[in-house]
Amino acid sequence: MMPLLQAYPRPITTTSVNPAGEVPARSAGEILSYFAGQISLILDYGELCSVLPSTVVRISSDSFSIERSGAVPDEFIQTQLTRL
Repeated sequence: MMPLLQAYPRPITTTSVNPAGEVPARSAGEILSYFAGQISLILDYGELCSVLPSTVVRISSDSFSIERSGAVPDEFIQTQLTRL
């Protein structure tokens, strides 16, 4: 049997899991403590080691902007996206 995520042909991503202003959750248990009763499924891959939130980048056809700085440094994103 093929694992669920291998069967899906496109990338899957999400931002940090936490209510605005709260510390990002690093485990399934922490996610449930924030959102108990609101979640249908958690794919538990163990506890994350990073305490930084995700970096959020808005990309349009001719520009990009960093909406939230986080685990991926702004300079790295700028370097990679200006190469395109």
